[in-house]
Amino acid sequence: ELDFTDDHSTIVTAAQSLRYNGGGTNFRLALDQAYLLFNGVPADAPKVLFFQTDGECSGFESSLAAVFSQGVLVYSIGVGSSLDQDVLLKLAGDDPSRVLQCDDYDKLATLLPAVSEVVAKMSEEQDHAKPEADDLD
Repeated sequence: ELDFTDDHSTIVTAAQSLRYNGGGTNFRLALDQAYLLFNGVPADAPKVLFFQTDGECSGFESSLAAVFSQGVLVYSIGVGSSLDQDVLLKLAGDDPSRVLQCDDYDKLATLLPAVSEVVAKMSEEQDHAKPEADDLD
């Protein structure tokens, strides 16, 4: 079972336990899982999905539409030199500002400032959306 968390050590442990079994990326399965996870998130909470891929895929459009229907902003992160730009753009809701890329996994860390900026912006927008205590009287 997957749970949302902001605990750094939990995230690192989970990431270290991931194993690559070979084969292609099943976008549909990943997006269907994201849909299920975001289904339990309150409607007013910011919802952002960072979708990392090194390959190509098709047949995931209905799963992506379901994720978009929940108000999720998807950022596609392409890793590699032969990326399908159309797929990356489609994943990002046809918004080029939500497409991040690097040449290889060794350079993936170079994208962290951009990812951090997105998360900080979403947190700031969420903080501004909350009513002040005085507004509740």
